[in-house]
Amino acid sequence: MALIPQSFISDLLNRVDIVDVVGKHVKLKKAGANYQGLCP
Repeated sequence: MALIPQSFISDLLNRVDIVDVVGKHVKLKKAGANYQGLCP
């Protein structure tokens, strides 16, 4: 199995708001400075 280069992951995280992406599939709740969600 090929590994995803760290540079690609870093670039992706800089371009996309992970809360928006995950929030489309999992109900997220604000928990201090972070968000929490239950595993489906």
